Amino acid sequence: MGESAQSDDGVVEASPPTEPGPFVDRREAGRRRWKKFWRVARRVFVVLFVIVLIPTLWLTWRLTLSPSPSVDYREQLNAAARAVPEDQRSWPLYREVLLEMEPLPEFEGLPHPSEDRWDEVEVYLESQQEFIEKLRQASRLEGFGLILGYDYPPEDLELWPHLAEDDLMFGNWLGEGALWEVVLPHIQGLRDLNTALLLDAHRAAAYGDGATAIEDLRAACNMAIQLREHPILLIDLISNTRVLAAASVAGELLAKDAELFTDEQLESLAEMIDLPDSKYIPRFIWERRSAYDLVQRTYSDNGKGDGRLTLKGARAIAFVEEGWSPQPSSGEALAGVMKMFQAASRRETLEVFDQLYDFADQQTAIPLWELDDDSMFDAELGRFGLDPSRPLQHPVVTISLFSLDRALMSAQFSMGRRDAMKVAVALEQYRRAHGDWPSSLEELVPRLLAVVPPDRFDGEPLRYVMVDGQPVLYSVGADRDDDGGRPAIFAETGEPDPDAATKWVAPSELEAERASGDLPDGDWILWPPPEVGTHAPSAPGGDSG
Repeated sequence: MGESAQSDDGVVEASPPTEPGPFVDRREAGRRRWKKFWRVARRVFVVLFVIVLIPTLWLTWRLTLSPSPSVDYREQLNAAARAVPEDQRSWPLYREVLLEMEPLPEFEGLPHPSEDRWDEVEVYLESQQEFIEKLRQASRLEGFGLILGYDYPPEDLELWPHLAEDDLMFGNWLGEGALWEVVLPHIQGLRDLNTALLLDAHRAAAYGDGATAIEDLRAACNMAIQLREHPILLIDLISNTRVLAAASVAGELLAKDAELFTDEQLESLAEMIDLPDSKYIPRFIWERRSAYDLVQRTYSDNGKGDGRLTLKGARAIAFVEEGWSPQPSSGEALAGVMKMFQAASRRETLEVFDQLYDFADQQTAIPLWELDDDSMFDAELGRFGLDPSRPLQHPVVTISLFSLDRALMSAQFSMGRRDAMKVAVALEQYRRAHGDWPSSLEELVPRLLAVVPPDRFDGEPLRYVMVDGQPVLYSVGADRDDDGGRPAIFAETGEPDPDAATKWVAPSELEAERASGDLPDGDWILWPPPEVGTHAPSAPGGDSG
């Protein structure tokens, strides 16, 4: 160390410092190295915390998110059924008949009097008149009144014992009360009862009993309308087919023997057939609510209308996508986890559902002759990128949506047949009043018809032609070409094919279809029905309306 010295004036002066030893240098350098090391270590720790720990915590949070369903959509599904007074519910009577009535004989198609096995059908119907009368009584009641989606009472389980088993379509992935798990066990039984009524209408007509035939047809039609109490697309389509079946039998009886019906009965028949479009147009209420329910059972809920796809939801999706396998493989499970991180948010998914179902609802108001490829539901799916690649961004949407175009077409064709039946009844009423058929359908307006109904294929008035002294009602059909009431021909056999002309082709593709030869040539014959006989006029007669 340095030393101090005292000067002559008494001031102490510091001696110059001595050089530090080697030991001191090494200790100081060590301290500096440790300080630098800890500075780097802290930075590394912070980086590792950000890179590893935070994502781990976030992943743990995502994996522990769970759905929290808060809405019981079954109640909305059953609202109309619950509103029906107990003494006005038709379901108890239908159930009683299903339990006690002998089952229909098995046969293909709907037998007609004088055809094979009609004797067997007639004996069956005669023995079941007590129950057929109960069906008529049930059809006059206010509503259906069957509650779907909950535990069925013992009297219903007597019909459907299998419903007592815990056989869920989604296993347990969606939890109790999922709208997707609602089954429709009553449909097949009511189809059979409806068929029995139509057969009994034929039986009554064969005996010249127009009044009973009308009662049977009205009961079949009312039963079909009662089914629409539950706003489910499948039920709407079945209801349409049963209403149409009743109208078709009425048209057949009218064409075979119009004198079967009195003037009053003819008025009743016209009233039965003249159902509003709303009874034919498909509804997507259950499908939309099922989408909402599926989202609330697969996504979390942050309380602000948003959330993320959960692990439970991803597993439910994998369960569906992999063929309803109760035990997905490890690869399938990993794919399910990947969906969690690629799927759109809850809010975005609901917006997609709403936009698609809003589009479908709008399409129900567009007549067939105004539809084109761009206005079809499949095209809208394509615009959303949902068809056919099933992208991971919207897995919940892709497993629950399907093409609705066929449903929309079915309603349009059903309304076309309804319109023709209205005109057919009006034609018979005109003939009775004037002693001859009208020269054009305009003569039926306004006393018997408000307007001449449109041809569903081109929007022009429905076509009308006389063949061998009898009226024929027809549409130009798929080729949009008026062939004067000549029925479409089945290309392979050269025989008339009643359904060939109902092939719908978008206007933008019409010329290409014509050039390819795939477009059926001929008209869509609406009345009389094929069961009475097809008409192939060599030249149009009468007025095409």
